[in-house]
Amino acid sequence: MLQKSRSNLTITDCRAVETYMDPIELSIVEPKGISRRQEPFELGVPLGKGVLTDSTLDNLSLASHCREIPFQHAPIAYWPDGSIRWLKLTFITDIAANESLKLRLRQQESETIQKAKGLKLEDSGDGWLIETATGCFQISKKELAWHYSPSCESNDGSPIQHLIRLTNSQSLECTPETETGWRITEQGPLKATLSTEGFWICQGEKLARFYCDLTFYHDSPLADLKVGIHNPRRARHPGGLWDLGDEGSITFGSLWLEILDTEAEKSQLIVEPGREPIKPGSEECALLYQDSSGGKNWDSLNHVDASGTVSTQFCGYRVTLNDRTEGHGKRACPLAMLNSENRS
Repeated sequence: MLQKSRSNLTITDCRAVETYMDPIELSIVEPKGISRRQEPFELGVPLGKGVLTDSTLDNLSLASHCREIPFQHAPIAYWPDGSIRWLKLTFITDIAANESLKLRLRQQESETIQKAKGLKLEDSGDGWLIETATGCFQISKKELAWHYSPSCESNDGSPIQHLIRLTNSQSLECTPETETGWRITEQGPLKATLSTEGFWICQGEKLARFYCDLTFYHDSPLADLKVGIHNPRRARHPGGLWDLGDEGSITFGSLWLEILDTEAEKSQLIVEPGREPIKPGSEECALLYQDSSGGKNWDSLNHVDASGTVSTQFCGYRVTLNDRTEGHGKRACPLAMLNSENRS
């Protein structure tokens, strides 16, 4: 890279551009040995006081080795003078296994910046329709569920259903009741997030609150899901002790995401990068169970339950196929796949 600066003109081997702030060098490292394709990234960039304002955001560009990368930005904190203190960046790119990616964030003339193409959101009345470059998502406003199809216009094939489910401590399934319905909480050309919240109802009573965020990306088939449950009841903390099992506590059985694909012909489970995939047959059930952290203190007295008992049984995880142990390890980083002839 040939770089020579004078006044506010920077000359590189890409082209001459007028700059308004010092370029910010960013580095992303892939540590898991997985080759990433069309991977969404999101990071925060700290900025000095007075360096960047809302009015100059459109002049920002992001590049790697002189290749412009479409991105989306959003200020998340400001200095007292109104300039931006922290800026959130969202972009999609490739990175090879165990490699690093160098990026440069800078200001330049807006006419030379590659703009991200927009994904489409449509309010259908009782739900949302989200169209990306790789498929179509449909969300009912009052349910913790959504459907995916390769196209919004084609009726070929059955949509893939996704449902969030919860059981109580007696293994009885609870029903989600949304308070707000799904609403847009972030929207841009590259990424959009819809959020909802409400209560899980079990046996006619409110068990816990829930919140859920669903994020979609224009150039990726990936959908990010963040879901949590919250106990709004006050704990007593007798004697100032924060022990488990307080009378304000709640217990539940399981919280999980269920994916239903009627056209799926095969399934695979990769427990960790580098491990051979487990391929259950049509009548087999693969189960991955992480019992403890997998660290040297996996059976520490810190891991007690409400009865004061250390509940961990063994170090790390085990994976079984129809109750037959297929493998074990310290810390799982799983990838589950459903495959059919036309999609995966």
